[in-house]
Parts: sequence; C-alpha cells; structure tokens
Amino acid sequence: GLEDAVSGKFFLADEGRVLRYSSRVAAEAGTSPEAVLGKSTVSQYGGGSATATNLRSAWGLALDATGQLWVSDPRGHRIVAFAAAATAPTGAPMSVVLGQADFITSTSGLAADRLNTPRTLAIDGNGHLYVADYGNHRVLRFNQIATKPSGAAADAVIGQEDLLTASTAANAALLRNPSGLCFDAQGRLWVADTGKNRIARYDTPLTMAAADLPSGTLGGLASLSASGMSAPLSVAITPSGRLWV
Repeated sequence: GLEDAVSGKFFLADEGRVLRYSSRVAAEAGTSPEAVLGKSTVSQYGGGSATATNLRSAWGLALDATGQLWVSDPRGHRIVAFAAAATAPTGAPMSVVLGQADFITSTSGLAADRLNTPRTLAIDGNGHLYVADYGNHRVLRFNQIATKPSGAAADAVIGQEDLLTASTAANAALLRNPSGLCFDAQGRLWVADTGKNRIARYDTPLTMAAADLPSGTLGGLASLSASGMSAPLSVAITPSGRLWV
C-alpha cells in the first residue's frame, strides 16, 4: 500500500491491478475503491497479457514528484507508470514502461534496459528510482525517474559487478534475489536480500561502486534466533528510525 502525502489518496497493489481509494481511512473502513489501474473495469483482476492498460501482476508502488504512480509488474518483467495517478480513471493507459521495449512485450532479460521479476520500488530524496530486480539478483537505479522515457536504461547497479552480470557466487558484495527496499531519513538504502537471509544497508547508494560491500548487514543466517532471518521479503522504517523486517 502507498499513501499519497499530497492528495491523501491511498493505493493498494492487488492481483494484477492497483486499487485507488479516496483515503487510507476509507480503505480501512471497507469502502469501494474509486478507481482501478491496470484493468479496464473495477470487477476485473488476475493476469492476462501485457498491454498499455493491463498489468500481469502488481507488487511495488512509488509516486514521483509529478504524480506518476510507478508499479512493478513482476510477471510482465517491467515497471510501468500511470500519469496523474490521483485522478486517473479506471482503465487509464500507462504513460511509461521500463524493462521492455514496448507495452506488449513481457519477457525477462539481463541488460541495462531489461528486468527479471522486479519487486519493490523506492524513490530517494533526489527523485531517483531504485528497483529490486529480484530475478537478476541486483538493485537498479534510474536517475530522475519523473523524466525517464519508455525503454530507458538504468543508470547504476548495486549488488553485481556490472549491468550484464547476475552472479549468485558466495561473495558478500553480491545480492541474491533482493525483494524489499526502503530509505531512512539519512538517505541510507536498506535492502531485504531474500536469498541471503539478510538485510543489507548502503550508506552512500549514489556514490558507491556497483560491487561495494554493504555498509552493514543484519541476519545472514537462516536460523530461528534473535540474530537470524529466513528469506526476509520487506523492510520499512518509521519516522523515529525503527526498522521493521
């Protein structure tokens, strides 16, 4: 779920669609959504083929400074944007697609402009979008996401040596199936590194080298203990700085 601080609208990623409510309170009260993005009618859900109006799936959500809602479509191996998301009607067409050359292709790939089962999205204070590219074992950064055209290549990678590698070798600098992302008040990037049973922290995500070691880690052992984790999927940080996994 994502609450828009500007409009107060609340977005919820559902099965192959994104529901928009007038507010989070309205959603919690069980009221009907005011619009659905990624499907042509409110009653539709599920997968189907990738098109400019149909999501095959929905996972991560992020709003940029222009009000575009970015949605990760893991089954479509793409990220798409809906312009003016706070007011867009049900069935509105997507405005941008990343990870694919067009709106109707949905094949996975390993390149600067391709994705493989993308999951969580996060936008930093500079307007750069970070993507947990789960199937390619990496986090990608797209600079100034509000101005990116369809098919644009990523500007940087974290967790792999370059934009053409997806190694799962036993190297602490490499990620394995990252799922969750979030930023704290200091601009540090936290990653739920699902395949390595850990949370990785990057203190300088804008200036670090692609295969730098994390600045810190939590977990790392798939054990049921105070210091262990088993396939963590999501991370979130409260305004007071408390991390939830």
